[in-house]
Amino acid sequence: MGRVQKNCSHCNLKYERETGFYYGAMYVSYGLGVALGVSVWILQLLFFPDASALQLFLSIVFAVILLYPLLYSFSKIIWINLFVNYENLENQK
Repeated sequence: MGRVQKNCSHCNLKYERETGFYYGAMYVSYGLGVALGVSVWILQLLFFPDASALQLFLSIVFAVILLYPLLYSFSKIIWINLFVNYENLENQK
């Protein structure tokens, strides 16, 4: 998980823009991880108000570790969409 195809099968767009292009996706992944952690924290406080701080911490760590491959894949998708305008690609055909 987390791999990116070299080219789009539909329009032949090159996904690997340059070496190290997806390093910026780490920042997006960090933001998604923080959002996930805050979401788990709020949900646990709503449904389990008597949870200890250790239980809150462990549930956040478990959720982030379990969903990290998915978060990293989504971060790459978000990152490439910041730089590629797909509407212009469709109009060029």
